[in-house]
Amino acid sequence: MVESDLELLKNSIINLDFEGAEKAANDAMNNGISPVNAIEYISSGLDNTGEKFEKMEYFLPELVVAGEIAKEAMAVRTSILLFNNGKSH
Repeated sequence: MVESDLELLKNSIINLDFEGAEKAANDAMNNGISPVNAIEYISSGLDNTGEKFEKMEYFLPELVVAGEIAKEAMAVRTSILLFNNGKSH
């Protein structure tokens, strides 16, 4: 389940799915996934979005939306990281 939460998080960013990303970030948190691991998948989702931009499959508006989705997902993870004083959940 842990890996699928992270894949869902990454794919939600790639597919520009706000609700899916929020759910995946919360599920990852509830399943005890390390914030660092979640952030790696968020970064991977943004990398994939950038690749779509390079291939002209996505344009600037999609990049902005992906960035906003990633920012929201990071906020969930960062709040946990700060709450735990840098220790993994």
